[in-house]
Amino acid sequence: MILDGRRAAEVLKQNLISEFAYLKENDIKPKMAIVLPLSNDASFSYLKARRKIAELLGVEIVEFYGQEDYSTSDYLDIIQKLNDDKSIHGIMLDRPFPKNIDEDQVYQALDYRKDVDGCNPISAGLLLQGKPSLAPSTARAILELMKFYGINLLGKNVTVVGRSRTVGMPTAQLLIKENSTVTICHSKTMNLADKCMTADIIIAAIGKRDFFTPEFVTSKSIIIDVGINYDDLGKMCGDVRKDVYDIVDSYSPVPGGVGPLTNVALMYNLLDAISKQK
Repeated sequence: MILDGRRAAEVLKQNLISEFAYLKENDIKPKMAIVLPLSNDASFSYLKARRKIAELLGVEIVEFYGQEDYSTSDYLDIIQKLNDDKSIHGIMLDRPFPKNIDEDQVYQALDYRKDVDGCNPISAGLLLQGKPSLAPSTARAILELMKFYGINLLGKNVTVVGRSRTVGMPTAQLLIKENSTVTICHSKTMNLADKCMTADIIIAAIGKRDFFTPEFVTSKSIIIDVGINYDDLGKMCGDVRKDVYDIVDSYSPVPGGVGPLTNVALMYNLLDAISKQK
């Protein structure tokens, strides 16, 4: 079965339309700030998609553009202003930051109640404790995709391959909250293919093109591909090689799998952020 993220996104957007319409009826004007690096083409591409869903939902987006010569202090000044602005419900910091920026310091400065991409250490700590929190949008998108297709997570063995703080680790915590049995692996894990073959579900988030080959899966495997890579022709591809698709029970393609749901998840996080600030 193909886990079609575009189809899931269209259905979930209808629910979001109703949720944001309710806010308007109660005189709440949702507003989100996005801080972007000035010269990053990928950020502008993602911004276009965010603008589109924001327009659909009636969410105002304000944009702040960093400069290559910005210091950590410059970023902190922007964040403090956004934290203090009561009209802004959500703040997103686009990556990559300029090279001289201290990411940890910047993330720590974010008001965790407005941290719609789950980067603040408080957000991560709440997630680790299984308490309500704003999880990174990609991690939440992975869960939304599986839930949309009725994949039962209760007691399932899930191998998460990747330990980044924005995808691998928070995805593992969300799965634990769903009562899955989670194994976290990474590029240094020994016998990685064996660990994947024994899993019911594999989250492929290692960031290496065509890394997952048929030796990693069985006919019962469900594999969620979170990788964003590019082939020799410049076309987007994932961490999972295409011949894996013919073997497994279910898979999410790249493009068209988790990706279309990330901005949907971001808007669900904005809803949660608004509820924290009432």
